[in-house]
Amino acid sequence: MKRPPCLLFQLLLFLLFCSLPFSVSAQSAEHSRPRVGVVLSGGGAKGVAHIGVLRALEEAHVPIDYIAGTSMGAIVGGLYAMGYTTAELDTLVRTQDWEFLLSDKTPRRQLSPVQRERAERYVLSIPLSRSARPELTGLVRGRNLGNLLARLTVGYHDSISFAQLPIPFACVATNLANGDEIVFRNGIPATAIRASMAIPGAFTPVIWQGKTLVDGGMVNNFPVDVARKMGADIVIGSTVQRTFADTMETGGLQAVIHQLISIASRRKFEDNIRNCDIHIRVNPKGVSTMDFTAASIDTMLRRGYQAALQQQPALRQLMQRLYPDTADASQQMRPYVPAHGLPAVFPIARIRFDKVTPAEERAIRRATGLCDSTDVTQAQIEQAVLLLNGRFLYLDANYSLNENDNRYDLVFHAHRRLASQVGVGARFDTEELASLLLDADVVFKTRVPSELEVSTRLSEQYAVRASYTIEPLLNRQLNFYYDFRHRDMDVYQKGNRAYNLVYQQQQAGLSFAYRQTRNFDAELGVQIVRHDFNDILLDEAAADTATGLRSDTYFTGFFRLRYNSQDRSHYPTIGSKFFAEYAFTTDNLTHLRRPHSFSSVLASWETVFPLTPRWALLPRFSTRMLLAPKVPFLFRNAIGGYTAGKYVDQQLPFVGLSHWEAVRNVFVMADFRLRYHFLQRHYATCLGALLAEHRDFRHLRRAAYHYGVGLQYGYDSKFGPVEAGIAYSGRCRKPKFYLSVGFDF
Repeated sequence: MKRPPCLLFQLLLFLLFCSLPFSVSAQSAEHSRPRVGVVLSGGGAKGVAHIGVLRALEEAHVPIDYIAGTSMGAIVGGLYAMGYTTAELDTLVRTQDWEFLLSDKTPRRQLSPVQRERAERYVLSIPLSRSARPELTGLVRGRNLGNLLARLTVGYHDSISFAQLPIPFACVATNLANGDEIVFRNGIPATAIRASMAIPGAFTPVIWQGKTLVDGGMVNNFPVDVARKMGADIVIGSTVQRTFADTMETGGLQAVIHQLISIASRRKFEDNIRNCDIHIRVNPKGVSTMDFTAASIDTMLRRGYQAALQQQPALRQLMQRLYPDTADASQQMRPYVPAHGLPAVFPIARIRFDKVTPAEERAIRRATGLCDSTDVTQAQIEQAVLLLNGRFLYLDANYSLNENDNRYDLVFHAHRRLASQVGVGARFDTEELASLLLDADVVFKTRVPSELEVSTRLSEQYAVRASYTIEPLLNRQLNFYYDFRHRDMDVYQKGNRAYNLVYQQQQAGLSFAYRQTRNFDAELGVQIVRHDFNDILLDEAAADTATGLRSDTYFTGFFRLRYNSQDRSHYPTIGSKFFAEYAFTTDNLTHLRRPHSFSSVLASWETVFPLTPRWALLPRFSTRMLLAPKVPFLFRNAIGGYTAGKYVDQQLPFVGLSHWEAVRNVFVMADFRLRYHFLQRHYATCLGALLAEHRDFRHLRRAAYHYGVGLQYGYDSKFGPVEAGIAYSGRCRKPKFYLSVGFDF
């Protein structure tokens, strides 16, 4: 028998009325309870502990109504307020390349092989704007960090009230002109966060509404008072500072800067601790402000979580105070926020370039495929920013995505352009003791992009090089160059000195290069080379081999290919590198046949095979062939030394040979490095090499063989690799010790 419909309707009404008192009382309790604010202090790398603290608060079901923070606390608090979960923040800080993020370097993958070599040989690089004044207001402009914040805050690129965020937010910066505290409760979130962590002397200040802003820690490193003004009745605070003392731990310039910042805000910091209802103090021992290593990040995340767990009794009392009439306070969770994952594509209405020339805009649109009224990926946007910063040399290019009728307006903002850059490199090694590199790169404001580079190498083997580059199309370059080198060097035969050569080399050339920003470039050119010998000393036993040692002029045409996908120039962990060159050389343009002319072919390939997270095998195979029975001495095949091209352009290093030695017209070489990585920046490497040489490549089966073995220790310092090693070669039969400090150049 069917139940009458009226009875079903009455039953539904009864159930609804029964549930209303509970629902109304729960909502009333939620709206009438005290408001809870969370305050996160500054602290650099130590501040990632705040993520662990927030995770523990979530597990304790503590409602968070307001968040305030300074510096790293502003980054963590701001992203959490926008909707990022603690799991997402945990993953975010663990997966970042912090060394790159806290620099202004262009990502290596966006540089051509030649640009990569140039970028990794300076210990100091000073950009100059059109005003010709050095940009030394901060060591780092924060370009890469700013771009990360822009990517993470998509959807909040407009100027807004921070009360509109899923959790109302505020952060603190300092007005550098008068020391006033600037509290951000509205504006562009990424700009506010970037200003809050602009450490004086480390990051450039942020210009906002005519004010010059730096790190908020100088005036208020723990803004409990700000949270109170936002409306917080109860404040839970997290700090990562050491207690103030009469002495400080040594830690270099960065430690001094942060100690000065702490002293400047000490009184307010202590007042805010007293104004805090629950203070979670995280132990920072053993972790410095700029220590963003994986181990330190893991340590601080864990310590933050554990420090908050120790406050569980206080948190339980807080929950009883917040919900005295609720049987199960665990139902009070963080307000629901939709998943904050970035969309795969952005529907774009319009694309605009602010303060970018029309020619540059066309080149960027063509290179990235950006078009109005289409869908655009995050990768396309970031590639355009990288081109503005890295290729067109704007100092602070960035972007904003502003919503427009369910679509976005994409705006690229470009500021001052780099006019020139000065680079300084330094190196010490047992081959020629000290070397200094000075480089100036001047960018001309011309319709067709062009630049002039002048570099000087000061050492026993001194050199000067000037090059002028015109780029009529993106990545297509026309290069004019002049190079002068003074050489005073010893040439060895089987470990014994055979020659001492003192000469000057001059070369001038023209080349066309296609420099793709993804690992590959090709170059076609011609050059004139002049050798002028000042002094030649020969060992009697080697006199009969010293053919072609005379002053002369040579004409060379060449074609080169380069490929480089390695992640680093020193101690790479992945990728391969390849170089090939064909050259035709003559000393008489009217007679292009032997004995006046000869051809040469050079090829080299190396790669990295990761065996375990710490072990890697790095094999390399090289060959060079001279397609003529006799060639001038300085064009012969050369091996030895520790740096390729240090003595002559075609010279390749060989384990156990500390100086360069001439070998026969054809050689094939295989060498390997078995490398062990330990203690973050330390490396131990076993070296081995085998070489076969002969006069004719058709008879390599009857070649003469040579071997070399060695051991090497390396330390990857910020000023270049520090390496020491000992090696032995069957060619010279003497152990050789080697020490070097600094980048190769």
